Amino acid sequence: MMTTSTVRIPTIKVSILILISIALVCSILFWSRFQIGTLKDIDTLPIVVASNELNRDISNTLDYLSFCLESNSCTQTASKTDDIVTSLSNFEFAAATDKKHLSLVGSVEYTRLLLSIKKFNSIPSPSSADKLQLFIDLSKLLLVIDKNNDRLMRTQIEAYVSERDKKLYMIINIIGILSLLLLTITLLALVRNRKGDQRNVTLTKRIERLAEDVRTEDVTHIETRLATVDLDNSERTIFSSILKSYKARDALDTNADLYRHLYGLIGYEIRGLTNTIKGGVNFLVQDTDNESIAMARDITSATKTLSDLAENYNQLISNTNSSGNKNFSFPTLISELAILVSTKTQRSQQKFECKLSHTLPNIVIGNATSLFWVLFLQISNAIKIRENKNILMVVDSTEQSEVEWTKTNIDVYFLTGFDNSLNKIQSLFWSEESKENSENWSKTILTDFKGFGLKWFSSGKQEKLNIEFMQKTSSFCKMDHSLENTKFLICGGSVLKTNILADMLTAHDAGVDIIDKPNDILSRIKAEDDFDYDAVLIGDDLAGIRIKPYSKILSTMLKKGGKIKLFASVGTTQTAQELNDIVDNTFFAPHIEHEFIPALSEALSEPSEEVSENQMEILIVEDDKVQQFLLKQILMKNELEAKTVNNGAEAVEYVENHNCEIIFMDCIMPGMGGIEATRIIRRYERESKQKRPCTIIGATALTSSSEHKACIDAGMDFVISKPYKKDEILKAIKKYAAIHKLA
Repeated sequence: MMTTSTVRIPTIKVSILILISIALVCSILFWSRFQIGTLKDIDTLPIVVASNELNRDISNTLDYLSFCLESNSCTQTASKTDDIVTSLSNFEFAAATDKKHLSLVGSVEYTRLLLSIKKFNSIPSPSSADKLQLFIDLSKLLLVIDKNNDRLMRTQIEAYVSERDKKLYMIINIIGILSLLLLTITLLALVRNRKGDQRNVTLTKRIERLAEDVRTEDVTHIETRLATVDLDNSERTIFSSILKSYKARDALDTNADLYRHLYGLIGYEIRGLTNTIKGGVNFLVQDTDNESIAMARDITSATKTLSDLAENYNQLISNTNSSGNKNFSFPTLISELAILVSTKTQRSQQKFECKLSHTLPNIVIGNATSLFWVLFLQISNAIKIRENKNILMVVDSTEQSEVEWTKTNIDVYFLTGFDNSLNKIQSLFWSEESKENSENWSKTILTDFKGFGLKWFSSGKQEKLNIEFMQKTSSFCKMDHSLENTKFLICGGSVLKTNILADMLTAHDAGVDIIDKPNDILSRIKAEDDFDYDAVLIGDDLAGIRIKPYSKILSTMLKKGGKIKLFASVGTTQTAQELNDIVDNTFFAPHIEHEFIPALSEALSEPSEEVSENQMEILIVEDDKVQQFLLKQILMKNELEAKTVNNGAEAVEYVENHNCEIIFMDCIMPGMGGIEATRIIRRYERESKQKRPCTIIGATALTSSSEHKACIDAGMDFVISKPYKKDEILKAIKKYAAIHKLA
């Protein structure tokens, strides 16, 4: 025991002596370090102070710009940028006087910073976009300048360390010699630290395992690891953060894929619409014939759809844009959807019918553009891949337990034919099929609508696509009773079309009789057998019948028998044009209830009018050749001839050299516009003392009341909206004729 003690005591004393010696040496070292300053002294160097001040001013300006862009309240932007300019000047001066630590040769970022601020300050009233651009420029430059600042600090620190090391190396040998004496103590310490080493080995293994887990980038694997109980709190925190990051990344990837799919579908439809426009325009500039008006209708529909898409595209792809959430008419949206689908099916030689429930919502709250395009793209995509060419769309709604919400179902049937009634089609046994659908991207877009879902059903060779969703409803459609006490006789080639028409009229209190064979109508008229109807409604799909000759015969017989009107349900504008001078009115199929019933009621109440034989001198002033052609065609179909000129100056010259009773004047044209031309024409009429000034009908695509007022103030008699509509044109002419007759 003693021997052990005599050995230990000198060792301890020597160790203590060595430690005292090392402490003394360390004190000398510390004294030497204090002689060369401290790291804090680096912050007081002029170049460092100037650099930090420049970085701080840029950061403060960025914070202020961020607040400014969010609150739209900016009063100190100029002072903030002036601070940066001042700091930059001080920094450049400090750099010029301390080239040992920093050189600005080749550093263009400071010049770019000054140019960005000067460019911004040169703008009298900077807009939000200008402030955003300044924010972006400063953010980019701050990254580079911040790196320069770090490099400067690193240079200063390295200089400090180098100076300090010189002092250190002077006594390092002494410390080394004394340190050898601590070998015994170190060996004892190694034994004592063995357990610590074991803990380090365990920690290293855990870190390696953590690295391996992270390297897999597998969400399921991370979730499994979190479910184990052998994780400490630090590891669990790390895994939780990693899992959150992976899920966020996967969500972004999923949304990116969905939007790429959506963009592809939209691109396909836009190409189809664009082809319609190109083909139509090329057709219209050639020789005119009966198909020109049909093509013009397709052009109008396609152009309107493209216009809506262009106007609302940002709302469509942004599911966080609350500005798109507003009230809209759901029946109008379904009407536009039906027209576009009908046009698409006509191009592919398919048949299309539509039936709307009487319980549909009227005003709905949400993003109408998103809903329209989701429905159209889903239905359009389904039509492309289905073989059956007979398509029926049925729209129905039911109230839900939540007062504000209404469940809407859209069933799109792909049928082998239209030879069954709607009830029979719906009562078939429809079995659900497991088919891959694309409802995920639709749900991503329709953030204002709940419960969106797609299902496929089949019944034999026939198929059905069911689209359901819930929408926030403000009001419901009201029944129109304007057809009460009226009676119709319907004859159509399609059982389904006739059934839908009859159901629609009956729901609006009209009496309806159905005749299957067209010749039976003629027989009943000849026999004068209780033929007491307000109107006869025939379809253009009568089997074995040429619709135009048959309509002429039927119209003649009805006129002899009394005031029974003849209406035609047509699927194309060409057929409507053929029957225009024969029947009292034509209605385009598919018939949308909220539009068809008021139009039918108005057609019943309109008295028969004799076509005036008086020829009017009409002038069309229009720079757009397509619009010029369409307006002239409308007038020609109503036996009215018109001359055309291309701008306001030509219109003034024409009026000064010709008699003119009606002028259709485009309000906005290159060169002399319609408003200026109208003022000159009115002044010419006053100076030449004309007894009967011409009637000037302005035409504009602008809808604001101020634009219309400018046209009237210039001397125009009426203002109509573009694109030109037949009914609006004829009403304006009839109004002129009535005024002319009174005069």
